[in-house]
Amino acid sequence: MAKICNKCGEINKDNVEKCVRCGSPLNQSMIYSKKQKSSKIPLVVIGILIFIVILIGAFFGGYYFKINSKSKTKNVEVQTTVNSNIDTKDDFATNSDEEVIGLDELKDNEGVYIMDSTGTKFKKVKPAIWNLDNDVTSFNDQDFNWEKEQMSLSIYDGTVPTIHLDKGEKLVVVGADKESLFDDGEYSYGYSYGYTNPDIIGYFSKYTEENLKRINGYDVSNLFKSDASTVDKKLRENANLSYIRYKREYITYTRVLAKEGIFLSNKKDDIMTIEGYDNTEFYSEQISMDSEAMSVMFEMSLDNVFTKTEKGYFIVNITEDESVKANAKDPDTKDTIYVFPGVAEREREREQFAVRIN
Repeated sequence: MAKICNKCGEINKDNVEKCVRCGSPLNQSMIYSKKQKSSKIPLVVIGILIFIVILIGAFFGGYYFKINSKSKTKNVEVQTTVNSNIDTKDDFATNSDEEVIGLDELKDNEGVYIMDSTGTKFKKVKPAIWNLDNDVTSFNDQDFNWEKEQMSLSIYDGTVPTIHLDKGEKLVVVGADKESLFDDGEYSYGYSYGYTNPDIIGYFSKYTEENLKRINGYDVSNLFKSDASTVDKKLRENANLSYIRYKREYITYTRVLAKEGIFLSNKKDDIMTIEGYDNTEFYSEQISMDSEAMSVMFEMSLDNVFTKTEKGYFIVNITEDESVKANAKDPDTKDTIYVFPGVAEREREREQFAVRIN
């Protein structure tokens, strides 16, 4: 025990009455116990230790939560990716060219459709918007006879739609007398040339070759006097386009044998900048290559044309044809285009429809 002086702070023995340093009187309240002081130290230390333990626990607990959350998030991401790749059988993805309706709407429509695997969604197949007819006398500078060659050219508005066999899609017809278009069971096949625009095709278009000045910045003033293969080569090298040529006979107030070309891009909606003369007026215009050009050749026969249903549509059994299935599996022929009907008889008044089957 000791006594602390209130005046000078000197520590005195507990048996003295006055401070040995300054002489001030000392009383009992000034007693300082070393035991009491020392007994308080462990409590403070314990408190500090408890606080440190809490901090450490919070740190490691937060770290574990963070790691665990990341792991769960990663697992969810991986699972989502895996799931998106596992089963897309019921997907019926469309592009801007395609019109899709439900089964309830089908009864108020007619035409040719691609049906999804569930039989609840229907994607409209539009007819071709332009066809070479039997007035054609040459193709790429070679004599051409439509009936003999069994080949023609059609332009489809947008991209030819695809039937996916692995997704269970079918071709169907809807509406009065539409099935009569398929009764003969004949269809043709062909391949894509690329994309063009029907507005720049034809003798009566202002974009005739003799009036063109530049295409995609490339001077074509004298190019079209060359043979078709040379024109195609030059345009591929300088204008990022390909080219096919045909001659056809127009009968108006007189007979006109016109040489015409079709410009083609390998990418849909590519922009073709075309410059030339409309009479004496010079123009510069941008044309969207938004329509697929396709060859159409040879006739095939479909034995069992329809599966009739009571749901407002008939299924056209082209997807069940063994040769079609074989083509869809072969990498060299999987992009085959199937065209029907009206091709076999080459009648201009009959609509032509086209699909890919993959």
